[in-house]
Amino acid sequence: PQPKGIVSWSCGGGASKKFAVVIACSQDSVLVFNLRFPNCWNGKMTDSPDHKRHMAYSTRGACPESHPVRIPTITVLFIYSPTTKFARPASGKFGSHGDFMNGWDQVLLGKLVSGLNY
Repeated sequence: PQPKGIVSWSCGGGASKKFAVVIACSQDSVLVFNLRFPNCWNGKMTDSPDHKRHMAYSTRGACPESHPVRIPTITVLFIYSPTTKFARPASGKFGSHGDFMNGWDQVLLGKLVSGLNY
């Protein structure tokens, strides 16, 4: 389980209440999975033994001193079609995983990132 500011489930999207576990939504509401990737880098390693320590999350828009390099925030939303009330998630109460792999052309990505407002 992760903090709901990083990974959450909700019904209907928008400003819906966020849950740490997969929830049963009504038949007229979609199930939404929200995943936010870390947006601060330590500036040294492109990976770490646990694939996590080289990255961190900002707090109120500021990166921690240990990870001073800001990078764009990537958020992924998965929207699942409404299901019947009898449907059950097959992967348990904490049912998702996300990885990011950069496949962008580095020159183009550099131009896009340089135009961002942090």
